[in-house]
Amino acid sequence: MVNPKLNEKFMEALEVTLKHEGGYVNHPNDPGGETNFGITKRSYPYLDIKKLTKDEAINIYFKDFWGRYNYHLIDNDKIRNKVFDMGVVMGPRRSITLLQRALSKFVPNLEEDSMLGNITARSANEATFEKFYPHLLDVYWKHFENVIERRPASKVFEKGWKRRVYS
Repeated sequence: MVNPKLNEKFMEALEVTLKHEGGYVNHPNDPGGETNFGITKRSYPYLDIKKLTKDEAINIYFKDFWGRYNYHLIDNDKIRNKVFDMGVVMGPRRSITLLQRALSKFVPNLEEDSMLGNITARSANEATFEKFYPHLLDVYWKHFENVIERRPASKVFEKGWKRRVYS
């Protein structure tokens, strides 16, 4: 039985993400290929992405993202929801690594291991939100700037990525 409080946190994080993720798209510059509700053909090659339903996407997010990557360990709603949302757009492990990178400014010697465990969660939970959160957003945005620099065709996504990071 799933803890209802965890379900509530998941649904709140998912609501933030689904505001950014529309329905079906197949943009030629997106290396993820076909995408529906943020679920990509690259990550789920066996799915008919075009026919993916919202409920199926929610189940994938709960099982493969929320349940697997321990987002529930982060107490602050804004930080938790942002790390989850960034995990959808850039991959959970990269999003967590960047969370750890942002935290390392405040927590010396924090390991970037791409895992959201007790040490990373405690560090995020103890961070002073007003100082930490803007820094986290800047670290996420720097990642997208680097993506655009390495893959100029991705510049078409710049405005949407920036809105997503800073919203």
